[in-house]
Amino acid sequence: MKNKMILTLLFAAFFISCHSGRNISKNIFSKDFISIEKTPCYGTCPIYTMSIDGDGIALLRAGDFMDEVGFFYATLKADSVSSLFRHAKVCDWDSYDSSYMNQYLDLPSTIIRFSMNAKDTITVQYNTVNAPQELRLLGNRLELLQEQSDWKPVDK
Repeated sequence: MKNKMILTLLFAAFFISCHSGRNISKNIFSKDFISIEKTPCYGTCPIYTMSIDGDGIALLRAGDFMDEVGFFYATLKADSVSSLFRHAKVCDWDSYDSSYMNQYLDLPSTIIRFSMNAKDTITVQYNTVNAPQELRLLGNRLELLQEQSDWKPVDK
């Protein structure tokens, strides 16, 4: 009987610790924010702004040359969100210029904004391969998330 009671207490402690650990890891990035904006070009480049908060709520303002135009939202998987924000945090934001633009104005540009709290938002704009590789990879990840997310229209 005593062994059953100890075993039951151990299982209860295990499940409580696993559950609270998931909540902690989910909320590590809750104050973080990242967004990507794709600007127009002289062609049919998709125009949109997508923002993601640390809790995994994504908002999309879809413009011209998107499947649908309007405002949409999606809830992203926790592991995707934590992986994305870990990638963003390893970028060397302090070393980046605010702009990596070339003289070709007909190309779309990508604007990435990243913040770990409301007062430290960093903005970098690029349309060239001269942008840091880590930044371009982050932009590619954000574009892929935009394409693969299950967007639902925001009720008016």
